[in-house]
Amino acid sequence: MQNPSKNFIQSEIEKFLKFEEAFLKEKIKISKFLVWPLIRQGVYELIFSHKNLSLGTSIDRKKNFNISKTLVSFLKNISLLPKDLFSLKGIFKKSEVLIINVSPKRVEIDGDYTNPSLWNLTQSLKNYEISILNTQSVDLRIKGINKIDISYLLKIFTRLSKIFYLIDRQWKDSEKIFSEKVKKNYDLNLNWKDIYSQIFKRNQYTSFFVELIIKFSKPKIIIYNDNGILNASINVAFNKKIPTVDYQHGLLSNYYVLYNHNQFIDQDYKNYLSDYYLAWGSFRLSSYNKNYLTRVGGNPFFEKKLKEYKFVKEEKNSILFISDGKTTKKVLQELALYLNKELDDYKIFYKLRPEEYQTWQEEYSLLEKISNSIYVIQDDDIDIYYYFKKCEFVIGTNSTALVEAIPFSEVLVYKKGWYFELEDYISKKLMRDFESKQDFLSFFNSNISEKKKNNMPELKPDFSEKIFCKNSEEQINFEISKIIETHISNG
Repeated sequence: MQNPSKNFIQSEIEKFLKFEEAFLKEKIKISKFLVWPLIRQGVYELIFSHKNLSLGTSIDRKKNFNISKTLVSFLKNISLLPKDLFSLKGIFKKSEVLIINVSPKRVEIDGDYTNPSLWNLTQSLKNYEISILNTQSVDLRIKGINKIDISYLLKIFTRLSKIFYLIDRQWKDSEKIFSEKVKKNYDLNLNWKDIYSQIFKRNQYTSFFVELIIKFSKPKIIIYNDNGILNASINVAFNKKIPTVDYQHGLLSNYYVLYNHNQFIDQDYKNYLSDYYLAWGSFRLSSYNKNYLTRVGGNPFFEKKLKEYKFVKEEKNSILFISDGKTTKKVLQELALYLNKELDDYKIFYKLRPEEYQTWQEEYSLLEKISNSIYVIQDDDIDIYYYFKKCEFVIGTNSTALVEAIPFSEVLVYKKGWYFELEDYISKKLMRDFESKQDFLSFFNSNISEKKKNNMPELKPDFSEKIFCKNSEEQINFEISKIIETHISNG
């Protein structure tokens, strides 16, 4: 569904919360873990994907099975296995802070190969001994940081778990209950084999390494960006009395089931949720207070880029489009082509999502035909903040990048897809919204933008204080230190 309404999405979320009540009451358990908290996010994504509502990429998407490619991939994982095995010695190195990396991204920042979220934490917590548990097949290289790579181990274990899928009696009994409820409520047959191997078992396998690190490395705190597949690790940390912190990595939203929980959850379920949520700012944070202890830490990488590109000159009559992936891919392409045709004196840039870089020629057939007149940004050689500062306007439908662009450019929201997640930014006049292609054209052909810009300076303090707090390196260090001290004093 290309343009679902806010009310429709909210009703679907409420339906899902009602649907899961039976699982919350039954408390199906395999080994030492409740099953539902481990598979909840994955099942939700699959259901929404079937309804064409999901913003993510489903594990249930159809794949063309190729035995030769599968064999090559498996052999590659085997060949890279020694790297993971060698890094396991890091489990025995003492650390105060354990960071779990779940991001496949890698960029160079100050000579380190890392990602913005990791950099924010390692930069802010320099006075602590840090270990990183890397669950992704990305080669992180961060000076002075102990790194434990398990991505290829997880891949091999996950593949092997498919062998045991048919003979895991406990799982098959549980699957029968889950599948009947899904069929009854949504009339869907999900890929339970993939749910078992890629979600349930991978969740367990990750927690096995977390438990080893807690036993030998003895961290005082565990920090990560929650993606719905760390619940077993969170539960292990809870049982070991180690505080867990979910550090913000996207828009705060009331439309993410990951943070939207049933009113009937009990303490057993809450033991699979993070203790703390550490946000970039206080804006929207109150909606998370019910199930998490919320704190404000800020975003050091954002502050770094504000300073770095302070003196980059804005290019007049320039527009940057921000891709929102599959949800609004077609309508954003059409808008870019329309404006490119109608606005002779404007230069248009189109920023793809990282997962689109390799396949954009097929997925963006309209853009590909006129890529000589629209500049398609298909790599990270120059980061997006540079284009924020360079371009006079930024256009999109729904993205964290649109929020980050506010202090650099004028942000224009096309009311398509999940745009409603930005409504409060629009109502506070931090962004401007448009219904149609013609509305955009009228805007660019008038002097409205100049009038709007005259009001922008008075909006900046509100943005700085509430959306991204200042002095964030110090603030993150303060909040993490306070959490550690509190848990030590409470024994």
